[in-house]
Amino acid sequence: MPDDWDFVDSWLDDVLNPQRLKTLSLKSASISPRDGITRIVQQIASPPPPSIWPRRPSYTPPSASKHPSLKRRRCAPLNSYNCDIMPSPHKRNRTQDDQLSTTTATSALSDIQLPPTVRSRSSSPTKVKTTSPVRKLREIYRFASPPLKYTISVDENTPQSVVDMIHGLPLHGVGVIPGSLKETIKATLPYEYIPDYAFNVSTPNDHFTDQNLWKTVTNILKKAKSCFINNEPEAPWLAIANKLLEEVFAQPELEGMLCVKDVQYSDVNSATLLPHVHNTAIPTKKADLALAISSDAPATAPVYTTLRTLDPTMPLSQMSEASVSWLALPGCVEVGDSGKNYLEASLQLGIWCFAGLTKLDELRVQSRTVSRKLPILAVIGQISAADSQQNLPVFGWTAIGMDWKLHIAYRDTTGNGVMILGPLDSGGLGSVMGFFKLFKTATALAKWAKEKYWLEFRSIMEA
Repeated sequence: MPDDWDFVDSWLDDVLNPQRLKTLSLKSASISPRDGITRIVQQIASPPPPSIWPRRPSYTPPSASKHPSLKRRRCAPLNSYNCDIMPSPHKRNRTQDDQLSTTTATSALSDIQLPPTVRSRSSSPTKVKTTSPVRKLREIYRFASPPLKYTISVDENTPQSVVDMIHGLPLHGVGVIPGSLKETIKATLPYEYIPDYAFNVSTPNDHFTDQNLWKTVTNILKKAKSCFINNEPEAPWLAIANKLLEEVFAQPELEGMLCVKDVQYSDVNSATLLPHVHNTAIPTKKADLALAISSDAPATAPVYTTLRTLDPTMPLSQMSEASVSWLALPGCVEVGDSGKNYLEASLQLGIWCFAGLTKLDELRVQSRTVSRKLPILAVIGQISAADSQQNLPVFGWTAIGMDWKLHIAYRDTTGNGVMILGPLDSGGLGSVMGFFKLFKTATALAKWAKEKYWLEFRSIMEA
């Protein structure tokens, strides 16, 4: 990534240019020290060092032999001002160079200006801001084979399964906060504004469960605020994201079917799952956390055992880590500190989702073949129309500091690639309402993964 402060380097290079320093040197014998110093002051607009200031000529007292009157004259004490035995020397007349040096030195600081951070072609034809590598790569992915594209809204080409998925999310924040916590929040955070529509007063609440949830909310928000104020790096933010998702997946209605896996050091297990240019895979980073269908839940353990027994060598996901490659992965999170670039985070999320959807297409074909060694182009070509209409999506967040943005990835039926829909405002860690909106959105997606994704995944493997 290009550094936003690269202009400092160019500025220093200009200031410390050897040729410029050479012109400021005092090597020429024809220039007196005083004149050379004055010229340096005029060129770099800074006062000369005290070590080379012009000195007044030293005083030599008159000889007593030449001035007999000085022999017997007595001097007053040294602390008085009427000593006439050593009269002060005559002051040197101020020259024009001295006046210029004083004026230049006093105005130097006010005249210094830093160069602009960005120079356009019109203002400086020779200095143009470097193009971002992430933007270059994202543009290349648009025309890769298959392509990876991005969109921000639903259109006529969006699969109905994706539309239904989005409509089931509480993205507007209505009823995301338990009504029993209204007075607690008002007493704890009197300056926090929360609209009335955010409270769910129509559904009976479990006071004990809600109070435990409130403790979790305050704890996570406190840690997020501390990370933000103290400019913490990515690791503490990763721990916060992991804690939040674990609290979501621990809810009884999810029956322990989902879990969080750290995949920041795990690669995509096959180059055939990545976009290609000139028959070569384009390597890049991918997401940090994977949201997986757990193999420890009573509803999932028998299925995983059967699949592993039928083919112990066949990975079920796109990740190379052994503990993750045998799990179904419906979602991911790309985490970053507050200074991370969104474009970079969305690209990493997009690569993870691209590989996951391509792996699902590969499994559709592998479950119907004996060899299970078909190349990816053959896999994509054999996807039936019915499979394309089902279009099982995956989801992911970019969690940059306190700001969480939701994305939905699905197979692009018009271009045979992958489309990333987002960012969608799903809450965050900057406020109480933002947290509950995020918590409820994550809960809804976890239920979708349990009820929709897992059933579709099973049908793919059992076909």
